[in-house]
Amino acid sequence: MIEPLIGFTIFFTIVSLIIYIGNKTTRTEYNNILEKIKNDITFKKEQSECVNTTFGMKNRNYLFRHCDIYITNNSTILFGYSKNGMIKQLSKPIILTNNKPQMIEKFPNTIVKELNRLTKEKDNLTIEFGEKGITKTNVKIRLKNLNGSEQNELYTLINKTAANKV
Repeated sequence: MIEPLIGFTIFFTIVSLIIYIGNKTTRTEYNNILEKIKNDITFKKEQSECVNTTFGMKNRNYLFRHCDIYITNNSTILFGYSKNGMIKQLSKPIILTNNKPQMIEKFPNTIVKELNRLTKEKDNLTIEFGEKGITKTNVKIRLKNLNGSEQNELYTLINKTAANKV
């Protein structure tokens, strides 16, 4: 009778430990990026609710339900995460920029992509990036529940950073 309880406890502990170790590495990367860009941030929005869709090869780094958005002069940085009860699972940072070689060199442990499309609809903003194909991944991130001013400001700034090349 007590064996299933012990088994579940051991399983939950192992899963929590694996997530904790992965999050520790990712949290260090988040802090490293924030330290390097802290003087260049022009806009930030934390705890944005989002829905992600991937086409092509699946990648768990694009599957998150919340994200923190930081915009600098030449890039948009997304720190994605999912909340599952008490556990917050972090995703690899995503940088959208036209300066891919420079950003890959500056932030080697991130996903660096160019923005494909940005669209506004009601209180949502959809960011599309990646490549289409079976062995590639195309991603759509729909930021939800933005008020009008946030949506307009994000739309303007993300378009501006996508056009900037330093």
